[in-house]
Amino acid sequence: MRDADPPPASRPVKVWDLPTRIFHWSIVLLVFASWLTNRLNQMDLHFLSGYTLMGLLIFRLIWGVLGSETSRFRDFLSTPADAFDHLRHLFVRELDQEVGHNAAGAWMVLALLALLVVQVVTGLCSNDDVMMEGPLAKYVGKDLSDRLGTIHSINFKLIELAVLAHVCAVLAYAVFKRQNLVRPMITGIKLLPASIRAPRLRPNWRRPSRTRRDPTRCSGAPWWERRCRSQAGTGAGTPSSISPSRPPVRRGASDRLWRRWRFSARRTWREAGPARPDG
Repeated sequence: MRDADPPPASRPVKVWDLPTRIFHWSIVLLVFASWLTNRLNQMDLHFLSGYTLMGLLIFRLIWGVLGSETSRFRDFLSTPADAFDHLRHLFVRELDQEVGHNAAGAWMVLALLALLVVQVVTGLCSNDDVMMEGPLAKYVGKDLSDRLGTIHSINFKLIELAVLAHVCAVLAYAVFKRQNLVRPMITGIKLLPASIRAPRLRPNWRRPSRTRRDPTRCSGAPWWERRCRSQAGTGAGTPSSISPSRPPVRRGASDRLWRRWRFSARRTWREAGPARPDG
């Protein structure tokens, strides 16, 4: 009887940066605070939690573009087909190989962010017909403010359902897959197979300096270095033949037309020349 293959070696990998973790747990506290202050009719505190929530959402939208690799929307969003395929294996125990959000979790994050944005916008424009109203209620009119207030109440029910689904998914991962999703969101570190690449947690605007780049790697290198290396594999060129410190000049159609017109104008001016005095 053939022995089962041993599990691959694992290593701790930092997958979540500090701003993402602070945002996650702050949202948890603020959603609970918004629910509690509404139940206790503490509307001043309710508005305060809403304003704080709005600031965090603005930060998260910016961080989703300029943040670390596991926080950027374009890096963790996948197709709906991938999300449904991932859910089909929800009750199958398997090795955790997800660096950031999985395919289904990414869409859950996007849905929660969208619901929270709707909640904040409608809260700014709603009123309670007694003494409290949002700062934008007077600009949208009483009828529209009342409709937005109704949407505000219904949307929070959807947020409660989304939060419940999120908690159930975390529990399902712990029970069926034996994967702890809470600890990485606290510490930022999870155990992954040694063959999986660690994510780049540096913000998108902070590029590594050129003097510290490894010339044997293509990740993080400028396009002209990657082009030289790809040509080196096909024999079309080598990094030594084209200096990676200076990009080759690429001429576009508009640049060629401009050079042609400038050369023609210069030649016409030289042929005409200044009028010479007689004699």
